[in-house]
Amino acid sequence: MIPIADVIYVPGIGFNLLSIAQLTARGMICEFAGDMAILSREGKIVATSTRKDMTYVLTENERRSLLKKQLQTEQSKELREVCSMLTTARYVKQQRARRDRIA
Repeated sequence: MIPIADVIYVPGIGFNLLSIAQLTARGMICEFAGDMAILSREGKIVATSTRKDMTYVLTENERRSLLKKQLQTEQSKELREVCSMLTTARYVKQQRARRDRIA
């Protein structure tokens, strides 16, 4: 997830705007070519966008895909953290058992 701070509320605009400067400050790479915009991070494409008039638009499918990737990343991170905690707990238990056998 990429938190975006210092947002500006524009009543009646009907859509959200993203700050490219804030995205790039958080490690995203934004490439523009023709009518396409590509957002990537660590060499992986995060989202693509097509230009409509003078605005690059994320379609509903692109937004859903972006959200799905974000959720998968968060779930993977949580799973890694749980595995790490279980491994640490197992290691501590083994060390205590060894210590008790020696004593």
